Amino acid sequence: MKGKVIPFINSLHEIELIQSKDKAVKKRGLKLDLHGFSPSTNSLHPFFVRFMRVLLVNLLEVVDLEVSGSMVKVDSFVPKGFMGDSEDRFKNKASSRVDYQKLQSIRWSEARIELVARLLRKVLSFIDLMSEGRIVRIDGFRLKDLNHWMVYGSNMGDFFPFLRWHCNLSCIFCYQDSTHPMLRNLKPHISEREIYTRLRYYSPRRRTALFDQRFFEMNEIMTHPHFLDVLRKFREKDSSRLMFLTNGKALTEEMIRELTFLRPVGIRLSLNSANESMRRKIMSDKNPEIAVNSLPLLKAYQIPFAVSILALPFLPLKDLENTIHYASEHDAQYVVIHMPGYSRYINPKIQSDLDRDKSIIEIVKYVRRIRNTIKMPVTFLSDFYERHVMGESKLPVVIKGVVKNSAAEKAGLKTGDRILEVDGTRILAGRQVISALHLCLRLGIRNMSLRIQRDNDILTVDFNRDCFVEQYPYYPFFCPMESRYGVEGMIIDREGLDIDVFKRINDIINKYGARKCLVLTTILMKSVFEELLLDQPVFYDRRVEVETAIPRSNFWGGNIFTGDHFMVTDFIECIEEWVESKGYRPDVVIIPASAFSWACGWKRDIGGKPYFEIEIRTKIPVELVRFQ
Repeated sequence: MKGKVIPFINSLHEIELIQSKDKAVKKRGLKLDLHGFSPSTNSLHPFFVRFMRVLLVNLLEVVDLEVSGSMVKVDSFVPKGFMGDSEDRFKNKASSRVDYQKLQSIRWSEARIELVARLLRKVLSFIDLMSEGRIVRIDGFRLKDLNHWMVYGSNMGDFFPFLRWHCNLSCIFCYQDSTHPMLRNLKPHISEREIYTRLRYYSPRRRTALFDQRFFEMNEIMTHPHFLDVLRKFREKDSSRLMFLTNGKALTEEMIRELTFLRPVGIRLSLNSANESMRRKIMSDKNPEIAVNSLPLLKAYQIPFAVSILALPFLPLKDLENTIHYASEHDAQYVVIHMPGYSRYINPKIQSDLDRDKSIIEIVKYVRRIRNTIKMPVTFLSDFYERHVMGESKLPVVIKGVVKNSAAEKAGLKTGDRILEVDGTRILAGRQVISALHLCLRLGIRNMSLRIQRDNDILTVDFNRDCFVEQYPYYPFFCPMESRYGVEGMIIDREGLDIDVFKRINDIINKYGARKCLVLTTILMKSVFEELLLDQPVFYDRRVEVETAIPRSNFWGGNIFTGDHFMVTDFIECIEEWVESKGYRPDVVIIPASAFSWACGWKRDIGGKPYFEIEIRTKIPVELVRFQ
């Protein structure tokens, strides 16, 4: 095939004929050079020509190829370099380069697109594609039939992250300034055309939408030029509640008034300080009064909201307290406290500011004192972290706060109440309370009872939902904290693990006939897991050693140690070090599935590596378990 332009095969039927006719060629092909042609002579072996045709025809059934944003119809190909390397051959009608989505932003959530891109890139390393007699240099592609890329189980939370736009503030604590280089500049916004395409394919009735795409830049949704227009069109399809995370700079009275026409909506406001000068300092907000004044406006317009505060150790604790009281005064559903985290890529000056002055323990103690003097719930983003800081392990299940006008408040529950039983079932862990109450609601049980301890008194509190009238600021199933921390307006610790976790571990042990099992966990969960493990009868009379180990977060470094951010390489290194120190290999390794929950079912870490690489590298069976 030397010196020849090769046309495409026009149908899959022709491909089948070629495949069926060339069994002998296929057999002889084992002796051929794998590349199929010699670059020095610009020749292609007939078998390789057919192989390339099959690949290209199948790829072009999935994608349309583009050059600088314009679709091109490819009709033939030649060996790489056959037509020379003149720059003129790459010219196209579109002169400007299109800002395509980067592959890194999709590889963990839709692995098939990564496969298409890799195959296309590999094919183009061997041949040049032609259109109407001219060579074209492909620099992007567009998916053809989007119905093939729908995923099930979607909701509005899978759609609105695509509206994130450029952040209009520059916070001194912004994690994006110190994120891993691999996750920077992933184009945190998508085109207007793609937004409306995604909206068109979103179906709340079927719970389907186009594949997810993860942007690790937070950015700001309300600064998007089409935010309200998209929201109005969304409302034509879906009437479910919407919760928006915002820094508050766009929360003018005009914006809040517009949101009232699009109910039910709620706001998660990153306020950080109710002091205008302080907010200006730490968030570079030139108009801090807009966010600060949005709280009374949200209350006036009856839009439920919550406030988040980053407890920076170099700020006065009194400012933290004043901000919490300000949120309570204007009927915030709750306040959630974030603790500062940073990676090894942080500016050393910022790191020294975060590490100085007040210890984390001092901040936790201060927040706990405020919590006991205020009706509004005040909680940390992670109650495990709160307990870890204070050196606490298993504690009673205690209500950390009650949302104003909620069913819990109407029933008479208070901050500090210890929950003993739910409808006669003894409670040992906070997650039991959540599961029991959610089950009652799903079964349509309207009357529930809680047995509690308040100070030295044992009381029975009755829930009667028929007597409950929804009233601002609480609406059932609106408060996002409920899905994570509680139900019926009471916020509790999630301390403990589902007992089903240990059943799953036992099933894995039986599957492999294991005698030595290694469970990888985090510094937050290790003591809780080990204590609960001792209480599981299923492990009493068995000769099974279940040991734990904590990986280091080498990918991130800094003070990041949550399990969600562990990488495949972190797990591999931990297992190899454990084997070397112990002198033997475990029969099976169990890893929390949360580290691979980014990948929408593909079980990949943040960097896009699949979890089975751990098993390949260590040669030890690996199983994922979802630790609730």
